[in-house]
Amino acid sequence: MRKSCFLLLSLYIVGSAIAGEILDDFTSTTLNGKIWVVKKAGKANYEIKDSVLILTSPSVPDGILIYYKEDLDDQDVVIETKAKGEGLVDNGGTIGFFDAIVEPDVNTTMWTHYLTQFWVFDGRFYIKADPEIVGQKGPNPPNLQGNYSGDWHLFKIVNKEKEVDFYVDDKFIGTVTKNEKIKSRYFMVTPDHYTTHYSGTLLIDYIKLSGPSIFPVEPMNKVSGSWCEIKLDLTGGAVRKEPKR
Repeated sequence: MRKSCFLLLSLYIVGSAIAGEILDDFTSTTLNGKIWVVKKAGKANYEIKDSVLILTSPSVPDGILIYYKEDLDDQDVVIETKAKGEGLVDNGGTIGFFDAIVEPDVNTTMWTHYLTQFWVFDGRFYIKADPEIVGQKGPNPPNLQGNYSGDWHLFKIVNKEKEVDFYVDDKFIGTVTKNEKIKSRYFMVTPDHYTTHYSGTLLIDYIKLSGPSIFPVEPMNKVSGSWCEIKLDLTGGAVRKEPKR
C-alpha cells in the first residue's frame, strides 16, 4: 500500500496557472475536519487502523458517507482513491459525486442525489452517469463496467468542465457527459448510504485531490506528518519531488 505523509500539500507552477494537491493517507486517528465531512446513521462508523480508513455499515439500518467539503462542479480536479471492498457482494460501495452533502437515508431519497460515480463491489464495478432529468437516477452505461480481483484497486475520476473521465488501475474506462443543469457536485465515498438496504465495509488506503481549485490544508498532526518538497527548475518550471518516505 502507498504510504507517504499524512497530507501531501504541494504546488505546481505551469505558466501562470497554480495547481494544488491534497493527499490524505490517514496516518492520524481521526479525519481532518478541514477537509472531510462525515455523515452517518445507526451504528455505522469509521476508524483509522494501520493508516487505512475503514468505513463500516454493520447492518441494514446503518449508513455512512465521507464527503470532501468543497463543491467541485465547475472545477478541473483529479481525484484518486485507492480502495478495497469487504462484504460488498450484493451491494456496491460508491466513489463519486452527489449533488449535495446529505445524510444516509432511504433508497428513494438517496436516488435523487446521485450524480456520476463508481459503484464498486468485491469483484466488479460499474459507472453511473449523470441523471438525464435532475432528481432522477442516471443510467448505467453498459460499456462502463468491468471485473477485477477482490483486492486493492485505484479509482481515478477526472472532473472537467463538461465531462468526467473514469479510470481503474490507470486503465481508461470511459467518459460521462455532465448534465449542465446540475450546479453542485460533491465528492464522496461510502460502503452503504441506504438506511433501508445493505451493509458492508469499504477500506481506503489514500485519497488524493489535485487541480487549480485545491488549496493546501495544514496537517492536524505536525509531529507525525511531513511535507513534500518542491524543487524549482531555473528554466521556469517546477518539478514535484516524491514525498519523503
